[in-house]
Amino acid sequence: MAIDWNSLNNITDITFNLSQIQDSSGLTNTLIDNADVVSQGYYGLGVMIITFLIMMVILFKDDDDIRMDIVRTIMISSGFTTIIGVIGLTLNIFSSFTHVMWFFVIFVASTIAVLFLKKKGL
Repeated sequence: MAIDWNSLNNITDITFNLSQIQDSSGLTNTLIDNADVVSQGYYGLGVMIITFLIMMVILFKDDDDIRMDIVRTIMISSGFTTIIGVIGLTLNIFSSFTHVMWFFVIFVASTIAVLFLKKKGL
């Protein structure tokens, strides 16, 4: 899957009618739809990566009461990001199911790693 850079050069391809911006309730949906169209589905990936990284930083701090190792932090962050991705797909905010599946695969792999760590007693 390659990025079509020509469509980004011609930014006038955005379908944005005056009637769409006069309706204030539909303005947000129109802006989100156009952002996803222009970015060719990478809008959702960007939102999910930022969510994943913020969750990693918040959960992996050593100075709070919650102290987790990196594998459990990755598991919780990727699981939460997968839920956000599924909700975004359901609400038609994101358009790429593949990006959501990447975080689901990370979640499954880290869950298996946590199970092996529990068997070792760590």
